[in-house]
Amino acid sequence: MKNLHKAQIRVFVKPQDFYDEIKKSFSTLLNLDLKKEKINLEEYKATGFEKKEIKILYVTIEKNRQLNTFFDNLKEKVGKQKLLELVNNVDDDCYLHIRLDKEKLLVDEWEIIEGGNCFHIAILIATYPKNSEKAKEKLLDMINS
Repeated sequence: MKNLHKAQIRVFVKPQDFYDEIKKSFSTLLNLDLKKEKINLEEYKATGFEKKEIKILYVTIEKNRQLNTFFDNLKEKVGKQKLLELVNNVDDDCYLHIRLDKEKLLVDEWEIIEGGNCFHIAILIATYPKNSEKAKEKLLDMINS
């Protein structure tokens, strides 16, 4: 039975940020080799405050094995208790939204934050029919298993 449909991870890279380190951190975050797994790390450019160029790095994974590897890694690094506290962050479209502190993740510290300089993670929980309450129940089962 499929637990997740997809996970999307996005991070904004400012000119003063360590671009290469942030790019490499996607492999750590997913616990997967992006090249070997043929995961496409997309890059977009935008204009930020004071007309400074910002790069947006973005990845989507949809394969069941990759999703399970990522979620297991997230559960291990963040901790079951912290994830349990996020169950109510599941929205009406069955997405679990998580923000991880960007600076701390670069030194392998996984801290959930409310906003700011972070990796934005959206995980689509597989439920039929699409229902946030069922998604929350499934997420609880996934965390506790």
